[in-house]
Parts: sequence; structure tokens; C-alpha cells
Amino acid sequence: QEGAVVTLSNGARLTARLVVAADSRLSATRDLLGIGADINRLGHSMLICRVRHERAHHQIAIEWFDHHQTIAILPLAEGMSSLLLTLRSNEAYRLLAFDDDLFLSELTKRCRGRLGKMTLASKRHTYPLVTTWAHKFRAPSAALIGDAAIGMHPVTAHGFNIGLSSQKQLARGIMTACRDGRNVGDPDMLHIYERRLRLSAAPLYHATNILVGLYSRDHLAARLARHLGLRFAQHVPLVRHGISAELQR
Repeated sequence: QEGAVVTLSNGARLTARLVVAADSRLSATRDLLGIGADINRLGHSMLICRVRHERAHHQIAIEWFDHHQTIAILPLAEGMSSLLLTLRSNEAYRLLAFDDDLFLSELTKRCRGRLGKMTLASKRHTYPLVTTWAHKFRAPSAALIGDAAIGMHPVTAHGFNIGLSSQKQLARGIMTACRDGRNVGDPDMLHIYERRLRLSAAPLYHATNILVGLYSRDHLAARLARHLGLRFAQHVPLVRHGISAELQR
């Protein structure tokens, strides 16, 4: 019989022609489907908060890479910005434990005074960084989308777009199957979905991991590779424009 059967914790059974897993990078549904994944716990965490600040952000987002940290300033309304610091997890938890005054002093120093005097406009949160690449994006009568399929490192701010792309590509496949009178869990449709998502997402996923690796290591080879890579991208317009186009896709 075509389709899937889902048994809930209360014993109830649901049937469907297609099950779509979209339950995070540590997807329990993916595990139940017997699909493995490359899961990389990076040893880094994001420290996130909102701040009010005396200097205008002029609606400009800023991100820069420093030794053992990445800092992003994302403009919000009403004179606020969202600050995202990617740090080694022990360092992120150390800052999280600071009182507000000490934390803001440390934040100002790390942001090099770009925003002037700051006050907290939200609670502080930490988010451990884990990247995920599922070994398959489909199973019989099932598909993975979003972080259940691909969990990107946030450094390129592109993971959400890949998640939306996976949803869009699967929806197109379902619409095509319905138009042709086929089952929405049609194996050929799911195969095409998997292939297209893999081809579209793999280059950015692996390039991002290489970038993160270069900036999270401090030995001579990594420093040299960073310098040469930036110089190459700066002086070869085709590379620079290609990176820009990919990130704006």
C-alpha cells in the first residue's frame, strides 16, 4: 500500500500519502525514517541580543571576521540593532554570565565603539552551532525540508533561504505530480526533488564550511589561506561577482 503511517505517542495512527520532515537539524523524524546525517558540532555558539545605541545604523548591516569571533550588526527599527557574536562556546557562556554593565562594556569593546553607547533591549541568548547534511533528502513516501535536510552555518545568513528553497522545490514537485495525476509521494518526483536540492545547495554549504574552517583556525597555513583567498576575491571580478550573486540568490 502506498503512503505512510504515523503512530502518535497516544497510540493514534495517521495515514498520509507523503510525510514531510521539517523538525530541526536534530530531526527525530529523520531518524525514524532511517536517514543518517553528517552532524558537526562546531564547539562554537552564537550570543544574540538586541541593543539600543546612540549612533545611527543608517539601515546598514555589518559583519566582520576577527580572531576566534565573528560579529554581525543587523539594523532594526527605532534605533535598535540585533547583535550576533559567534564565539567559542566557553567564551559565549562566560559573557552570558556577566551582569548588564559588564556585558555592555565588553560588547562595546568587541564592536570597537561603532554604535556608541549601548543599552540592552532584550534578554541575551546563546545558540550552539551545529551543521547538518542529511545523507538522503527522501525516503519512501517521505521528504526532508529545511534544517532537517540541510543545516547551514549562519555565517552567510543563507540557511533560511536554502530552507525556503527546499520547500519551494518540493511544492513544485507535488504540484507537477498532481497535475499529471500521480501520487504526491511519487518516487520519481521525490528523486528529482532530492537531486535538484542537492545540486543547488551543495556548493554554498561546502564553501561556507571551508570559510568557517579558515577563520576558526589560527595556525600559519590558515592565516596564509585567508590572506590569499581575500586578495584573490578582491582582484578577480568574476570571483567577487559570483560570490555576491550566490549570496543574493
